[in-house]
Amino acid sequence: MSNIITRFMDMPTEIKGMTLLDDDGNYNIYINDRLCPFSRMETLKHELSHINNSDFRIDTNVKNVEEALCYA
Repeated sequence: MSNIITRFMDMPTEIKGMTLLDDDGNYNIYINDRLCPFSRMETLKHELSHINNSDFRIDTNVKNVEEALCYA
């Protein structure tokens, strides 16, 4: 079973968040610490939707995944 680990860190302002799947099968969500609390929560929801949609198990371009998620 996979774990979800959430970290808040200082990132460039154009990056709200990202999720990486590590070698142990854990999802590591990184949220930009510069965001306001509301934006942090919205970014967390967005990143969790990638996990729920199994986006890490499909073979496609990240841009295509983001576009599909934004229009779903």
